[in-house]
Amino acid sequence: MTGRQLAARNVSIAVGQNIAAWRRWHGLSGSTLSASMAARGLPMSPANLSNIENGHQRVTVDQLVAFAQVLGLTPEQLLKGPACRSCWDTPPPKFTCQVCKAEG
Repeated sequence: MTGRQLAARNVSIAVGQNIAAWRRWHGLSGSTLSASMAARGLPMSPANLSNIENGHQRVTVDQLVAFAQVLGLTPEQLLKGPACRSCWDTPPPKFTCQVCKAEG
């Protein structure tokens, strides 16, 4: 595997992990997220979603954008992941995260 292939694989793995983390944070099941993707014209079985989340299948740009829309995020947030895994960058209104100091 070349350095470029390895870098692309690492990004796919990170994106999959971020999708899984944000899905769980939103309280969505794999079936629910898969159905939401299908509603946006990108049919995906729960097994395909699991493969993406576990780094066994790469995410296309179209899928990345649709995942971001379904999860209420930007594609960049799925690429980078949350800055703070304590409040997931979204503390409740009128609260300040004690870890990252973000204000809601």
